Amino acid sequence: MKKNGFTLIELLAVIVLIGLLAVLIIPKIQSTVKDAGKNTNEASANGLLRAATNYFMEEKAKNNDFEGCTQSYTNSEHVCEGMNYTGTNPDSGKLVITPNGEVIMSVQFGRYCYTKGEYDNGITTTNYEASSCGANSSVFSN
Repeated sequence: MKKNGFTLIELLAVIVLIGLLAVLIIPKIQSTVKDAGKNTNEASANGLLRAATNYFMEEKAKNNDFEGCTQSYTNSEHVCEGMNYTGTNPDSGKLVITPNGEVIMSVQFGRYCYTKGEYDNGITTTNYEASSCGANSSVFSN
């Protein structure tokens, strides 16, 4: 007599294969999701830097006596009136536009701190630590 169905050994083999695939694939998916979040935050930080540079250029074109301005994302102080930024706002931090147009910033997006000193060419990304990111950052001590 012929029986339709799977033996216990066949079912166990399929379960073991599915388990092995899950062990191999899940860490890769988690890593990809983490990298995507970091890249999104980095794009937001770069967008904020471009917005600050554009703001300086617009203000300088309107008024040759630009005195600089500061944005504080920790306590929502916005002295740079009219600075247009369409990305995600930082969770905390500070951005300064100097009278000569240099942008100094140290802002937190998620688990990362994005910092740019006055004479830096680009943004540096580090893991967020409250003691060294935002207004506490060494980039503002000069």
